[in-house]
Amino acid sequence: MENSEQSAFPLPELTNGNWIEKINTTGLTKREYFAVKCLQGMMSSAFWSENFTEKEEDRKKAIDIAIKTADDFLKQLGNISE
Repeated sequence: MENSEQSAFPLPELTNGNWIEKINTTGLTKREYFAVKCLQGMMSSAFWSENFTEKEEDRKKAIDIAIKTADDFLKQLGNISE
């Protein structure tokens, strides 16, 4: 499972006395979570109120930017070696 498809808030599971992260949990994926946070930040900025309107075209543009930003963020995280 790719990083972007993993749960943003996985639930731990107790197995043999050890807490392990469950991979297949429900809820928002990391990609969805990061896109929502990006969109939230964009819409709360002064730039948004000065440059965007309530037109469907502007909303779709903002959503596209948020998704692309989330994808770039996850890609960059995947390139970091510890």
